[in-house]
Amino acid sequence: MMKLRAKSRSSMFGVRSSEFETPNRQLRTPNAQLRTDKRVARGAVQIEFALTIIIVMFVMFWMWELIMLTYTMNVMGDAAKEGVRTAIVRGAGTASGTCPTAAVTSRVQEFAAMSLHDTSAMTVNVTYPDGGTTPCSATNRVRVEVFYPYVPYIKLPLNYALHTSAEGRFIFNRS
Repeated sequence: MMKLRAKSRSSMFGVRSSEFETPNRQLRTPNAQLRTDKRVARGAVQIEFALTIIIVMFVMFWMWELIMLTYTMNVMGDAAKEGVRTAIVRGAGTASGTCPTAAVTSRVQEFAAMSLHDTSAMTVNVTYPDGGTTPCSATNRVRVEVFYPYVPYIKLPLNYALHTSAEGRFIFNRS
């Protein structure tokens, strides 16, 4: 049977406490117990850090992916606006009414390539909704649509197809 002895100690503030000691505890010195507690705490901190850094890195990569998706969408929208501007400027002065569809498509791809995007998979559609015999005549509209398959940096089985468009109107005087 194990004997328990009460040991009375007083702290530096004069408060007395009683502590029970077992024979095994008597063999340990107070410094040894303190070192064991520090090792346990250090291991817990390492595990918490490892779990926290994994979560933080996961959130940072997804934030980067969202930022790049937003940036790509803005670049494609600006490229479509540039295509509308090109169609209006180049098609407005033509007497024959021929519209510069090929020039608009190449300008949209050049504009998107300036922002370091791969334009090989980009599809550009230039349409003239008001049509008629001379689609580039006064008060007719031009619409540029850009389709771009976004490839994420983090390789996942998800693929996003971005679609943006811009529309403008030919307004000029032939006088």
